[in-house]
Amino acid sequence: MATIHFLGWVERRARRMRDMLSLSPHDRLDPYDLAPWLRATIITLRDLVGLSTADSHQLLVIDPESWSAGSVHLPGNRVGIMVNPTHAPTRIHATLMEELAHVFLDHSPSQLIKVNGLAMRSFNRSNETQAQWVGWAALVPLVVLEHAQSNARGRRDVARDCGVSQQLVIFREKVTGIRLAP
Repeated sequence: MATIHFLGWVERRARRMRDMLSLSPHDRLDPYDLAPWLRATIITLRDLVGLSTADSHQLLVIDPESWSAGSVHLPGNRVGIMVNPTHAPTRIHATLMEELAHVFLDHSPSQLIKVNGLAMRSFNRSNETQAQWVGWAALVPLVVLEHAQSNARGRRDVARDCGVSQQLVIFREKVTGIRLAP
């Protein structure tokens, strides 16, 4: 269970991300608009030059659920974020906000490591949790949930207004303790 201190930290960081675009709490945040402010370039796997047809087919057709996005550091203190174009726009937005939150929070990138000859990515659970929670709070601000609750608006309405899935709204309900009608 998250502490009240952590939840306050999350909400403050999410507000700062939205402030970069001068958004009111009820304005929809589009990750594509935020990316340039964080010196991030968003591309899809289809845009990647040099990827073999077989690798592209594996990632986009055979096993598209195996990945959502990934970031790489680029020259000039920039970040490239590659997203999976086969996912629903709501999932892409949530994924992009998590990746942009990593940049905003100045997280160190994960590393490729070899274990018994198998290459894998390092994983920092704390950084992943912070990025996910902050990114998703920026998409669905606390004040939007409070307003929806006091005006008897349901999670479907909030999801539509914020451009996110109902599952993301349910996640925000759980962490904030604010319950909405379906």
